[in-house]
This record gives sequence, C-alpha cells and structure tokens, in this order.
Amino acid sequence: MRTFLKLNGLSMIYALSLFLQIELVVNTYRMVRVTSIKTTDISIMSDVTAVLLLVITTCAGFYLTKRLFGERKVKYLAAVLWIPYFDLLIKAFAHFFPITDPGEAPLGAVGLIALFYMIGYPIYILVISLVSSIRLEGSTDTRA
Repeated sequence: MRTFLKLNGLSMIYALSLFLQIELVVNTYRMVRVTSIKTTDISIMSDVTAVLLLVITTCAGFYLTKRLFGERKVKYLAAVLWIPYFDLLIKAFAHFFPITDPGEAPLGAVGLIALFYMIGYPIYILVISLVSSIRLEGSTDTRA
C-alpha cells in the first residue's frame, strides 16, 4: 500500500509540472490582462519559469524515484499514472477559471504544442526512471 501511495504521489508531481508548463503557455493573454505587463515580457517570463520548473522537476523526480523505489520496476508505472492526474488538473482549472473573454482563448497552434508536450512526457519520465536505477561503480547503497 505504501508503494502505491508513493507511486501516485510521484505521478501527481509529474502531472502538476506538465500542467503548470502548459498553462503558462496557454494563458499568456490572461496573464497580460491581469498584470498589465507587455505580451513579450510575459512570454519571456513564462518561458524562463517553464524551464526552471522542468529543471526542478527533473531533479526532484530523479531524487524521489531513486530514494523511494531504488531498483524496483514499479517506478516505470509513473510514465502512465500521471495522465489521470493531469486530466483532473486540466478539468479543475477549466471549471474554476473559465474563459469569459473570447480574446483570451488560446490559438490553435498552442493545442498542438501541448499535444507534443504530452506525447513526449512519458518518454521524459521513463528516462528519469531509467537513469535513477543506474548504479555507479563503487556505490555502497544497499537499499532496494
């Protein structure tokens, strides 16, 4: 049961990371309206934030996967289990923050970018899981 909870917690972290990255791209016009900052400045800030979020998530995912799961193969399930959490986050955000101004609707290409993110994300998670299971020579870590 503890492994199940750990795996779902890690999957939730992955889903939250992708959700925040996509929402930063999709809601540029909303952020411009709310903050009154120029579109180019918001775009640069959201890109920098997305990259920082990716770096932080990669480090946290690597650390948590190595610490919580070690050599166990169950960690590879996180590449699939993030999907329901991501869907839940998207639906909750759309429910609580509906688009009321048609000018804030994202362009069609943004959906395509989000689709590419979602297609590549399981590969990203699998790479983190794979790298976290590599043992260095001379390692004395006996947890598994």
